[in-house]
Amino acid sequence: MIEAPSKSRGALWLFCAALALNAWGISIGWNNAFLPGNEFRQTQTAITALFIQREANFSLAYPTPVLGKPWSVPNEFPLYQWSVVGVARVTGLTLTQSARTVSCACFYLALGAVWLLLARIGATGPRRLVVLTMVLSCPLYVFYARAFLIETMALMFSLWFLVGLVNALERRSVGWLAVANLAGAGAGLVKVTTFIIYLIPAGVFCACWLWRIAAAPRSRADAEAPDSAGAFARALGWIFMGTALPFALTLWWVRLADSIKALNASGQQFVSAAVNSYFFGDWEMRRSPELWRTFAHTLLTQLTAPVTLVLFLVITAVWGGRWRKWIFASAGVFAAGPLVFPLLYSWHEYYFTANGVCLMIAVGLALGALLDSRLPRWTVWLAVIAVQVSQVVTYFHVLYPHQSLKADGGSGLTRLIRDVTGPDDVLIIAGDDWAPMIPYYSQRRALMVRRNMDHVSLYLTAAFDALKGEHAPILLVRGEVRANSAFKETARKYFGYEATPIATWEDVEVFVQPGLRDRFSRQTHATPYGGVKLDEKAASAADTLESVETVTSALPPERRSMFENFAPAPVRFSSRFAIGLMEYDGRRILMAHPTSRLVFAPEPGTRQITAGYGILPGAYENVPAPENPTKGVEFAITCVRRDGSSKVVFRRWLDPAMRAADRGLQTLNLTVLVDPHDELVASTAPGPSGSINRGWAYWTGIEIR
Repeated sequence: MIEAPSKSRGALWLFCAALALNAWGISIGWNNAFLPGNEFRQTQTAITALFIQREANFSLAYPTPVLGKPWSVPNEFPLYQWSVVGVARVTGLTLTQSARTVSCACFYLALGAVWLLLARIGATGPRRLVVLTMVLSCPLYVFYARAFLIETMALMFSLWFLVGLVNALERRSVGWLAVANLAGAGAGLVKVTTFIIYLIPAGVFCACWLWRIAAAPRSRADAEAPDSAGAFARALGWIFMGTALPFALTLWWVRLADSIKALNASGQQFVSAAVNSYFFGDWEMRRSPELWRTFAHTLLTQLTAPVTLVLFLVITAVWGGRWRKWIFASAGVFAAGPLVFPLLYSWHEYYFTANGVCLMIAVGLALGALLDSRLPRWTVWLAVIAVQVSQVVTYFHVLYPHQSLKADGGSGLTRLIRDVTGPDDVLIIAGDDWAPMIPYYSQRRALMVRRNMDHVSLYLTAAFDALKGEHAPILLVRGEVRANSAFKETARKYFGYEATPIATWEDVEVFVQPGLRDRFSRQTHATPYGGVKLDEKAASAADTLESVETVTSALPPERRSMFENFAPAPVRFSSRFAIGLMEYDGRRILMAHPTSRLVFAPEPGTRQITAGYGILPGAYENVPAPENPTKGVEFAITCVRRDGSSKVVFRRWLDPAMRAADRGLQTLNLTVLVDPHDELVASTAPGPSGSINRGWAYWTGIEIR
């Protein structure tokens, strides 16, 4: 069938516009570390990739360090996580950027399989372009196609399995048989729930194919050919060759993953026998009106607009024609998702990544059928464009505000944890189920006591015993668990936490081991960690620490790294509050809230000193009432002689609230004659008012050459 040039051009322009919109939408917030959209599941995948990268651990018992030791509780085969870490290693991209790259690549590769499947049912080029336009403009795929999730990889493998199997059987093609096996194995290993959805159309196709073979009449020329039973047996053999390997590998992985999970006190709750009822639900669940209201909400806010759905139903009923059976078939595969896995699809909207493409195929085929109608061309294209506009409006109204949010992820609490603990430290967290946001953004391993398990003494004993030998300096207790004094006492006996919380954040109580108290108090005083509130006793105790001097060489390596931008590193330092690293404006800065001193012991001679310093904008911009902005900070470099005398070689008082020139990063460059045994001291102190309120001073680094 030869298509009208106008129809082909119109479909091509529509496809290009949708592709541009999709690529633009996917790029929004690309560099943000924040993971919008079911952050629970994204951070679970992300923390696995993070520790695979950190530990170079590419074993099948891969780390998901949120449920205690042993740290492995595998669900999916880690092909996605390995790919993300591999891309990060090769390109130098951050882990989040690498994950988005892998997810997007899988999504666009999946479109190639859709194109071939549409060709298989006789759809011409313009119709296929209209269908792909629907997939590209679907709000869910603009939002989730770049998520830190395995979804698009599982979708890609599942669609290519279907393409490979259909072509292998119809053409008796060994090449397509290989595609079916490789893609099917990938789909089953990466996400079996997605694979199961596409086994439904694969099974229907195989049944129809076998029926045609069994029912095919034999001509006189075939009288000496093998009987129909032989042909049927050979057909079964091809089906077996196209599916046996994916099925076997999927079953092998499920059993291996179960054996690894069973080693973990928390992981035992996730073995397949324990979660099958959760995965597949029951008939009572499928009859729940609330469940179907949830599905309808996702359908009308993330997959289609109401206008799109109404037009789709009308077009299918009136002009569907010979495409109606394929429209119904695609819509049926879409409906199979929530019917087979009702709870998963009602609780996790991202699950529709697996089957949403089938609904988009159905709508696209309906629009393609409209192109064949005798309606005036302008009305046809008006309807097609109206559908696309409604999809775009839905995306901007529902999902764009989340995707465009500028955030680095985490919170003041996670930044504080990262600053006061070492990379090998472990967090104990109760009351947050196993939502990995705090461990992931803190970049720390954790034992997360799952919901209601804080009352199970046998479980707590096993989980806490497994952590013997680990350093677990912080306990976080959230929500209702704060009232469980028995749990807190058990954790205190095992890990030596103080009896009272040192700080709070939102509805979280923070307990620390005594050895971390001073550092935690000083760090919290000196650095703005949004929402973290130090208890009054700890706050007053921090005020007495100004004269305590620390020898840098006595610090563990991970703490000495805070002087990574100093050459040489200070030999000693002291602070009224704390000195510690913080991320700001794309760089790592050393917070030095007044009063602080960094003592250097440079080689004698004429030395060039260069440094960057400043005060964080939050100290003077948008300060909420009744608080007051900073009164400024004095930065100084002093040369202290061997005999105790001193000479100030640099001094500057920054008052950014009153002087615009004092805002932002400042620099210094000076020459100093250093005698043998002289020391140089970089200090921060209150300004003339004596106030240290919001004295959020920092050094970007100091070089003495």
